[in-house]
Amino acid sequence: MKKNNTRKRKIIWLIVALAIAAIIGVVIYVSSGEKAVKVQSDKVTKGELSQVVSASGHVNPAIKVEISANISGEIQKIHVREGDAVAKGQILVELDNRRYLATNEQSSAALKASKAQLRLSEAQLEMAEKTFQRQEELLAKKLTTKEAFDNAKTQLDVARASRDATRDAIRQAEAGLNLSADELGKTTIRSPMEGVVTRLQKEEGEIAIGSTLTRDVIMVIADPGQMVAEVEVDEADIVNVRLSNAAKVEVDALPGEKFDSKVIEIAGAATVNELAAQTQQDTTVTFAVKVLLEGDISKIRPGMSATADIITETKQDVFQVPIQCLTMRDPATLDKKAEPAKGKPGEDAGAVLGDITKMKEVLFAIVDHRVKPVWVETGISSDTHYEISGEGLTENLEVVSGPFKTLNRELKPGDLVEVGKGEPEKK
Repeated sequence: MKKNNTRKRKIIWLIVALAIAAIIGVVIYVSSGEKAVKVQSDKVTKGELSQVVSASGHVNPAIKVEISANISGEIQKIHVREGDAVAKGQILVELDNRRYLATNEQSSAALKASKAQLRLSEAQLEMAEKTFQRQEELLAKKLTTKEAFDNAKTQLDVARASRDATRDAIRQAEAGLNLSADELGKTTIRSPMEGVVTRLQKEEGEIAIGSTLTRDVIMVIADPGQMVAEVEVDEADIVNVRLSNAAKVEVDALPGEKFDSKVIEIAGAATVNELAAQTQQDTTVTFAVKVLLEGDISKIRPGMSATADIITETKQDVFQVPIQCLTMRDPATLDKKAEPAKGKPGEDAGAVLGDITKMKEVLFAIVDHRVKPVWVETGISSDTHYEISGEGLTENLEVVSGPFKTLNRELKPGDLVEVGKGEPEKK
């Protein structure tokens, strides 16, 4: 019984001693006046990191053809509608051909008349040749006059010229017939490829204007088996984009689905917002990039909005840290105490930024509840992480990630910190 009481007393005295030690620790902490800075933290990791360029645009068929008329005419019949599948050579549109049919018949009649005229000219030439031969024989025997001989020769020359002119007229008539036949054939418009009608812009009864200078589009036919995301890449990022770069494309209408893709075309010239340029506003300069989608694209429709994440570079087994963990400080002033900013109303008194030209990238590592700077150099970056290198980096190293103002303007080496959710930053 006495042994049990002794054991109980020892336990009680141990609890009292621990309580006294805790109280002493609190007293020492309070007397020192040091208060822990509340921060959020994250970890340095090691692994694969990909640099990504993001750009938005729309999905369109990789191959599409605008169907327009080569000659002008009223649309008599449209044989397809939007969404219809068509075969190569299939009749799409018929134009009013009456005028072109009449011209073709006129050209055909002109050719027949020229050929008849040729037969007449050849018969006249044959007669003129015989007459000339007789006059030539008679003149040799002095049985005809020189005047009759010269007249026969002239008639022969005229017959030959008439024959040659008729031959030229035939060639001209043949050309006219070929031209009219070609125009007549163009009143029937056929599909140049197998595909789907993605857009129909005219109706029966409207006029199709045929011109070599402008295209009066009747419909658009596209190959639904190949789709590209046509996106606009900012001029600052285009230097990193290369042909055949891998990419991931997400279509707004299909959330959660990402399509493997690759870059197949990069514009050689920039696209400038002309309206902004005319109003002297800041212009956004971009470059058009086409990204070919792979896999099952049966749900995608032309014109859908899309975002492409183009992977411009990938590195393996590198240190990386969330972007918000990085800040920039001047090493020469980082360890100085904060001084009030004089003569600059509204500026935070606790901000000691130093010489902006000497600033370097730094992480604040948390060791034994206190922070110490780890100077780093950055490499490639993704949307969320930076590649980092430097002395003192280890995997799973805990570093400060926020709040923003604390990390970027107030935190000093050796500061006592308390890791938690933190408080909303006052703005």
